[in-house]
Parts: sequence; C-alpha cells; structure tokens
Amino acid sequence: MNYSGCGIGRVDDVVSEDLLGTYTGSEYGRLTFAPGGKLTYQDWEFSGGEYGKVSGAGKWSFGRGKEQDSVALGLDYPRTVEGGGTYGVTLFVAGSAGDLRLYDYLTDPDVCELNEFTHDSGA
Repeated sequence: MNYSGCGIGRVDDVVSEDLLGTYTGSEYGRLTFAPGGKLTYQDWEFSGGEYGKVSGAGKWSFGRGKEQDSVALGLDYPRTVEGGGTYGVTLFVAGSAGDLRLYDYLTDPDVCELNEFTHDSGA
C-alpha cells in the first residue's frame, strides 16, 4: 500500500490521549473518541453508502507501526446493515499532537483518494 506517497507517515509525539475528541470527515462520517477506547460515530457510510448514513457506537485503539501510525476502529453497526455486527476500519494518523489528521482510503490506496478526518475545534 502507498501510505507515504499519500502524505501519511509516522507521528512521533502522539499518544492515545491526544486522539480524544471529535473528528469530521471530508467525505462522510463524524467520529468521537472517548477515554477507555469508547467510540461513537455519525453519518457513516457502509458498503459505499448502500445503506445510507448510519450512526452508532464502537471501540477504538491507537497503534504504533514501523512505517505508519493508525487507529483501529470496531464499529458496531445496526441490524439494518447486513444484519448487524462489528465492522473493522483502520484510519491512518498524520500531523502532530496539536494538529492531528486521520485518513481512510475511499478507493485503491495507490490512487490516494482519501476521507480526511480533522479534529473539531473546541472538541
């Protein structure tokens, strides 16, 4: 995958607590990271929007990688989406502790079409 070619790399000064707060996606979705790995999401598109924009809860965890840092999401989706369950998503982290951006690939990672989540001010 083409992580660094899309401007996504390691963030040396970030810890889990820096991720707390609400982020809004450039294409869809709003995520709120709470302490203890708790997560709420709004206006999320599963399966390319096939089910409309849905909201719910889930879990998150921050991971440090060799080449990039990421946030693993486990979104508990409603029964209206393929009978319910948990959907796994990986968001890649860029920026610094004071200016974090989270990225999700919309299509093939080599194309660099991204949903960029920016931290809401005052969140």
